[in-house]
Amino acid sequence: MRIVFIGGSKDSSKDAIVNQVVRAKSALPEYEYMKLSDAVHVDVKHVWKSRQEQMKLRHGIQAAVKKRLEELAEKETRNVIINGYFTIDTKHGFFPLLSEDLLRSLHPDAILVIEEDIGNPHMKLPDDMEKFRRMLAQQEVNIHYAGLYSYLTGANINVIRVRKGHVKRALLETITAIRNVFSD
Repeated sequence: MRIVFIGGSKDSSKDAIVNQVVRAKSALPEYEYMKLSDAVHVDVKHVWKSRQEQMKLRHGIQAAVKKRLEELAEKETRNVIINGYFTIDTKHGFFPLLSEDLLRSLHPDAILVIEEDIGNPHMKLPDDMEKFRRMLAQQEVNIHYAGLYSYLTGANINVIRVRKGHVKRALLETITAIRNVFSD
């Protein structure tokens, strides 16, 4: 089974791009799609309150993903796209959602990081600079976690930067990266 894990910040265009990938099913070999937030039903407001709730969320994700992967293996599914997040922003800092145990069982073939391209010199700075700083920090943390996850699993990493007004280019990059994994 070939697995592509796609992650990024909640403020990135990741979900919009992944939704377009799912709608463009004919652009890729046959695959199953799994969205982590659909696999785990949790009141996100409580996750930010305590470390215990964060760990509970992580264990819920792990159990749901393992169960779903077992179902897909039974169906002899060849290709899987998993849409999720590397971290969540909490009052205590950024919390990694994927445990080492989950990553080792997932064993993705590729990790795609979709983030906003904030290096664009023509980008208009947002009114809420604190939110912007948090987004930048989370992007950095996500890319570092992607590197760690790659180290643990041997997965290749592809960082896709979404420039405002150029979502189609990022969509094509995403489809190409997935197609390359599924075609091997």
